[in-house]
Amino acid sequence: MQNKQLSTYDFTEDPSLQTPFWKDFWKNKINGSTPCDPDVESKQLQYCHKLAWGNRKLPCGKIFNLKEGDNCELIWEDENMRFSSDWLINTYIHWKRCYPVLKEIYDKNPSCYRNYMENFIRTTYTIGGSIIFPKRLNGINQTRGCIDLISDRFDLTLECIRRYYDGNQESPLKEVLNQDKKFFNLFVDFKGYVDFFYLKDLVSEDYKSVKIFFGHSDFKNIAYPRTSQEWNLWAQKAQEFIQKRNARIDNESRK
Repeated sequence: MQNKQLSTYDFTEDPSLQTPFWKDFWKNKINGSTPCDPDVESKQLQYCHKLAWGNRKLPCGKIFNLKEGDNCELIWEDENMRFSSDWLINTYIHWKRCYPVLKEIYDKNPSCYRNYMENFIRTTYTIGGSIIFPKRLNGINQTRGCIDLISDRFDLTLECIRRYYDGNQESPLKEVLNQDKKFFNLFVDFKGYVDFFYLKDLVSEDYKSVKIFFGHSDFKNIAYPRTSQEWNLWAQKAQEFIQKRNARIDNESRK
């Protein structure tokens, strides 16, 4: 594994998965689903997270000394912290609420739908589509997917994180971010967090704003795609971001 670029790993194909990711995925021709969760099953993903983030100097000056733990979590023993993986991009293919949108996309070109969706999903399941957060009950991983004003969108999650660093401003994730202030304080400020996790393509040059894929950053509306136009815009920008982030991660890992 050490001779490969990190971005080449497709975690849907990891042989360590308890259940093959694509097994019976297309029982429904529009809404794909899998019982497999690479976040807690993929040893390849755990290893790649360790390579990407571990043993690096944090903005606060400490060394992020990560070790592999159970259930594919990562452990920083010196600080008594545990981390789990989380996917930055939700394709919404398994969200029942998005079925009408996906059906509209399917009906426009049914012969290409499955191949396009599989390529999109495989892109999201690369290291550029993944990150780590502190692992705890009702932590960031869970919470950001359960609030309609976030709807598991990382662009909006990052806007909440920006607001946290910018004077702890109001956001739908303010409470959960405050509970993990020990983690976020490791990066000193928003720029430190963005640079450490190679998220620069999601923010403005001055780090004062987040590039929102569609809609607005005011948290006044349901955030998941409600039209095919919104979904297509989301998919396009998501894949562009992941590809750029994969390149950043590979460039840094070769240094």
